[in-house]
Amino acid sequence: MLFRFGVILTPESADVEVFVLGSRAEMGHWDPSGAVQMKASQKLLSPHEPCLWSGDVQLAEPVKDTLWFKFVKRVRGAYIWEEFTWTGGDYRAHKKGCL
Repeated sequence: MLFRFGVILTPESADVEVFVLGSRAEMGHWDPSGAVQMKASQKLLSPHEPCLWSGDVQLAEPVKDTLWFKFVKRVRGAYIWEEFTWTGGDYRAHKKGCL
């Protein structure tokens, strides 16, 4: 089953790479080295301009379990996980995406 992920990101520099990783083996099992690299929809013209990043993941069927995912950036070889401030409620629902 093909899943297409997308995120709008304003990169802080031209050497930003964006990845989606998650709870499935096809998405690295939360290990950034196995994450799926996403592609920018346009050339990064400015660090002040948002850009759509998308990536496709082919998941082995059947997909029965909840799919948890997260977007991460890599800048100059270092992975940067999105910042998070917990404001109450279910921590998992705020920390990661879920399908």
